[in-house]
Amino acid sequence: MQINENGESNNINKKIETSQNSEKNLSNVIFRNRTMESYEMSPELEDNHEEIRKLDSQLDHLNEYMDKVEERIKAHNDKLMETLKQQKEDREKRRQSFHERLEMGRSEDEDFQKQLHSVLNRVDSIRRV
Repeated sequence: MQINENGESNNINKKIETSQNSEKNLSNVIFRNRTMESYEMSPELEDNHEEIRKLDSQLDHLNEYMDKVEERIKAHNDKLMETLKQQKEDREKRRQSFHERLEMGRSEDEDFQKQLHSVLNRVDSIRRV
């Protein structure tokens, strides 16, 4: 056994160094394992991640469906607006036609009244004679 200047044996120093190295190695292994665990997903996290992927996929499908529904609603709305515009034009034509016939009827009534008045005036003038 060798004794160093401090009066200690080299064996003890080697054991201490070995013990310290072992502790460092152990702490490194523990740190590495914890780091690797953080990269690996637990089964519960994997299930949650899978559920999120499924929900995300369902949301994508729902968005696509809603886009199609919006397109159909827009097409239906455009068709409905065109129908309403056509109906409004038809009502306006009927209204104009009604007023034209009403005016024509009044004009004919006035002409008839003038003719009747003229005939009655002639009848009166013939009676006086």
